[in-house]
Amino acid sequence: MSGTCRLSVIVPVYNVESYLQECVESILRQDYPYFELILVDDCSEDKSGIICEAYEKKDRRIRALHHARQMGHTAARRDGFQASSGDYILFVDSDDWIDEKMFSVMMEKALNDNADIVQCSYRSVSGEKRKDEAPVYEEGLYDKRQLEEKIYPTIIYAGGYYRFGIAPNIWNKVFKRKLIEETLFQIDTRLRSGEDGLMTYPCFMAAERVWILHNCFYNYRSREVSMCRIVDDKRLSENHLLFKYYQEYLGENPVIQYQLKRFVVYQTLLAIEELQKSMNIFQIVKTHPFLKEKGMEHSSIKEVKTSEIQGKRNKLILIALKLIL
Repeated sequence: MSGTCRLSVIVPVYNVESYLQECVESILRQDYPYFELILVDDCSEDKSGIICEAYEKKDRRIRALHHARQMGHTAARRDGFQASSGDYILFVDSDDWIDEKMFSVMMEKALNDNADIVQCSYRSVSGEKRKDEAPVYEEGLYDKRQLEEKIYPTIIYAGGYYRFGIAPNIWNKVFKRKLIEETLFQIDTRLRSGEDGLMTYPCFMAAERVWILHNCFYNYRSREVSMCRIVDDKRLSENHLLFKYYQEYLGENPVIQYQLKRFVVYQTLLAIEELQKSMNIFQIVKTHPFLKEKGMEHSSIKEVKTSEIQGKRNKLILIALKLIL
């Protein structure tokens, strides 16, 4: 790669032949020239790997990596990072696409203000529907004091049911390389859902300067099948492992602890709502005994008030859990 590379763009790829070209072309159309693109094919079963190879031959800025077996989203990101050389890192999901000014605007903020993270807004795309994310924070540069006063108190839970202050996804954020080095390799590769937050939030807590942009540069495609989606009947168990790491990495801060408990209840109720399609609440608790153990789920369910939850069904599930546990 060129020695002038300032930004490394890493795209994990798995069975996205219908979307990959749109994703890659949106990256190549950027008017910011100092970037490299690393495509990591996680043993795709369709033509995605062939498409990656074709792009590598077509453009010297592109490198294609291939896994001999499927290893998951986190492993693909790690391999892409290890092959990268940029001062800043951006991850893009292979079924999404970006607007053409994304790199130039975000890298200008990163370099001119020595920002550790630059975050833009994004829009959710489902079929013909488009919905722009409503920003929680004012646009601008936040130093450490401002992060502690204005961002951290609502970073995971900004009220309602449910609103993040900073969305856990990593794909609308440019990170300084050192932050990725300190977080990406501590994520358990067994996690197939929710792992983004284990990198996003520790990076924000470690950052000294963060730029928040309101520009909607990233287009997130919502679809039923994706690389990081897991089977519903495993979600509760996956969450249990996820919460353990959240507690380990972020739980010492009392402000964060309060927010984590709301996050845990939100994710737990989502998982149980799916499980109730095939079993009742007593069966769910019986087949997931960790719910009764002293841990994040148990303490969060006991602490969070029913009045904090929206939706009659959710309230009933929480009341039942409180009684059973």
